[in-house]
Amino acid sequence: MQRNGGETTIQLDMSRDKARVYAELAAFLDEAARAARTPLSGFRVGAAALGNSGRVYLGANQEFAGLPLNFTVHAEQAAVVSARARGETRLTALAVSAAPCGYCRQFLTELKAPLDIVRNGEARPLGAYLPHAFALERGGENLLSRAAVPNADDLDGLACAAAENSYAPYTGTRSGLALRTSSGRTYAGWLLESGATTLR
Repeated sequence: MQRNGGETTIQLDMSRDKARVYAELAAFLDEAARAARTPLSGFRVGAAALGNSGRVYLGANQEFAGLPLNFTVHAEQAAVVSARARGETRLTALAVSAAPCGYCRQFLTELKAPLDIVRNGEARPLGAYLPHAFALERGGENLLSRAAVPNADDLDGLACAAAENSYAPYTGTRSGLALRTSSGRTYAGWLLESGATTLR
């Protein structure tokens, strides 16, 4: 692990045996699940996405008190969004602490690339979890094809850059947002549509 300006980067050696890399990837699941917020279900899920670069991106389910459970951001989705926010354009594997639900299976299918799901020490292709998936065929674009780190000097420019990086094959409505916290940190977000759900 490397620490860059307060952010931890996890980098795996991809030249090693796939089973060993996947076991190392799965070792991060407890750490990922600790970040879960579960005021509704109490069910904590962790996910660790392995990018083609060898970098690992963690995700955890995030529930919101006072909102229906279908507003939850799932751990798998959080890990993919984390990878996308850091410019990763392809994932090779996703370790999960629980079997992906139907929403996540469809969401992951829209990566439009081979993806191994690692669970309980076993790696299976995503197709084994969703054998007859719906796939919208509109060119080669997918959830990660516009992955880029939006950059601009002002919030308006940052929001516009985020909108350019959105993925909206269903509605064609690209949108982005930017905000600055009272501590001065700046964040950007964009629309990600899939056949299962839409994340912002």
